[in-house]
Amino acid sequence: MEYGRVVFIIALCNTLVLLLNWESCFLGINRMGQLLGRSSGETEANDVEMVAESTRASPSRKRKTTGDNEMETKKKKISKLDTAKYIHKRLFVDGAKSDITICALGRTWNLHRLYLEQCKFFDSLFRGHWKDSNNAVVQIDVVDPNVTVEGFNMVLESLYHNEIELDLENVASLVASASMLSLDSVIERCAELCAESLTDERVLEFYALAEQYGLLDLFEKCFQYLKNNFWRLSNKPEILHTVSHVTMVKLMAASDLLVVEGELDLYETIKKWIFLQAVPDVVDNNKMRTEMEKYYSSLTDRDRDALCRAFADITCNIRVGHIVSSVKTINDLRKDPLVPNEIIDQVLADNWFLLLCNEEMKEQIEIRDEDFHLNAHRLGRVLDSVPKCWRWSGFNFGVDLLLNYNDGVITLKRNCLSQWTPYSTNLKFEILLHYRLIVGNKHGKFLYDSTVCSRSFRIDQTAIIARFLPTAEEFPIAVHFFYLVTLPSKPALKYWEPYLKKSDSWTNITDIFHLYRGTVMSWFNYVFRTCNVIKISLQKEDAELIFVLHLRNFRTERFVGLLVLKSINHLSNYFFNK
Repeated sequence: MEYGRVVFIIALCNTLVLLLNWESCFLGINRMGQLLGRSSGETEANDVEMVAESTRASPSRKRKTTGDNEMETKKKKISKLDTAKYIHKRLFVDGAKSDITICALGRTWNLHRLYLEQCKFFDSLFRGHWKDSNNAVVQIDVVDPNVTVEGFNMVLESLYHNEIELDLENVASLVASASMLSLDSVIERCAELCAESLTDERVLEFYALAEQYGLLDLFEKCFQYLKNNFWRLSNKPEILHTVSHVTMVKLMAASDLLVVEGELDLYETIKKWIFLQAVPDVVDNNKMRTEMEKYYSSLTDRDRDALCRAFADITCNIRVGHIVSSVKTINDLRKDPLVPNEIIDQVLADNWFLLLCNEEMKEQIEIRDEDFHLNAHRLGRVLDSVPKCWRWSGFNFGVDLLLNYNDGVITLKRNCLSQWTPYSTNLKFEILLHYRLIVGNKHGKFLYDSTVCSRSFRIDQTAIIARFLPTAEEFPIAVHFFYLVTLPSKPALKYWEPYLKKSDSWTNITDIFHLYRGTVMSWFNYVFRTCNVIKISLQKEDAELIFVLHLRNFRTERFVGLLVLKSINHLSNYFFNK
C-alpha cells in the first residue's frame, strides 16, 4: 500500500514538471514570435500597444488576427491616444488647473506658466524680479494696433497645440502678436508664408510688415521683388501711389534697379509718383497725363522750388546725363520743376568733356564693377512676340547698338555703316563694351543673367550675348540691358551736393511743411502710434531733438528707434542748418 502511494506521488511530480516545462516552452515561443514580428517591420510603439491590450484581455489564447483586422485595430488604438488634442481642449480651451490669468485686449485667458515659458516674453517675466513676476493675474497693455484678439489668441493657442493656422488675412496680426511675446517660431513661419506669397498687390504690404517688425529675410526678398518688378508696378497707379517716400528713395538709389526703355521713363515715373502724393484720387491711366500737366503747370515759382527740394533725395539718383541725349528731352527737362537748370547745364558740360576724352583716348577702358553699376546706361524692352529687333533712341556717344532676339538667342550688333542710324557714329575700329544682360519672365523671375561682362566690338560686328529658351507661359519677357562704352562720369548724386548746400534750410523746410504737411503729420502719427512718447525736448543751440521712447518690445525698439533717430537728425539739420 505504502509502495503504491510513493509511486503515485512520483508520477504526480513528474506530471507537474512536464507541465511547467511546457509552459516555459510556450512562453519562449511567444516571445520569439514577438521578436520576429518586430524585425519584420512592427515598431516598438505597436509592441507597447499590444502588451497594453493583452493586459486588459482575458487570459485565454486568441488566434492571430488577419492583416486587415490588425490595421483596423491599430487605427482605433491610435485615435484613442490623441494627447495633443486632449491637452489643447482641457488646458487651453477649458483652462483646467490654471495657475495664471492673462488679461489683454479686454479678454482673459486662464493659462499655465509651464506652457507660457516657451515665449521669451513670459520667460523673462516669470524669472525676473518684476512686479508681476509672481502675480496670479497679469495685465498686458497692448499698444500696437496690429495686435488683435484673434491673432493674440492664436499665438497663445500655438503654445498648447504646436500648430497654428496661417492665412494672408491674419498674418499681420500674428506677426505683431508673436513679436510682442517674442515667439520666434511663429514669426519665422509667418515670414516664410509671406515670402512664398509675394504678388504685385501684396509686396508693399509685406515690405512694410517686415520693416516694422525687423523681419530681415522677408525685407530683402520684398525689396528684391520691388527692384525686379518696379517697371511693371509703376504702370499701376493704384499701387504706385502707396509706395512710401522712404521706399522710393531706396529704390531710386539701387544701382541694379531694372527699368524698361530708359532713364527718361524712370524720371517720368518719379513725376507720376510725386503727382499721386499730391492728388491720390487720380488712378486712371487715361486721365493721368492730362491731370499731371495741369498740376505741374499750376505751381508757382516758390512751389516749384519747394517741390524740387522736398524730393531731391529721390531725383538726385536719376542719371540725368543719360536723359539729355536729344534736344526734346533737354527742353522737357528744363520745363519740369524737379531738376534745377544749373544741374542740367553742368551735366551737359561734363558730357561734352567726356565725349572729347573718349575720342582722344587710344587705349581701351577697364572699369570696376562698382563704377559700372553707378554709371551704366539702364535700358529695357518688353518682348511679347518673336522675332524682334530694336535699338534705344538718343545720341549715346556715337555708339549705335542693335539687339535682335529669335529662337532663344539674343545678338548684339555695333551698327556703324551697314544700317541707317539717326545720329553720327563713332568709327573707331574697335571699342570695348561693358554690359550686363538680364532676362526676366512676366513674374520678374530671372531666366538669364550674364553678370558684368566686357567684350570688344569692331565696326558692324555682331555677337551672341545670351542663349535661353523661355516657355510660352513665360511670355511676355523683359530684356534689361546695362552698358557702358565711355569713361565713368561723375555719379549723379555729386551734382546735387553743392546745390543743396547753398539752400536756405529754414525757408525751404517751411515751404515743405506748407506743401506736404499731411505727409509730415502722417509720419509723426506713425511714430506716436508705435511708441509711447514721454518727453520731447527741442534745443536750438546744439540742434538736438531728443525723443524719450518707451517701446514695448526689442524688435520694434531696434528698428523704429533707428528710423526715428535718423529722421530726427535729418530734420534737425534742415531746421538749424547745422
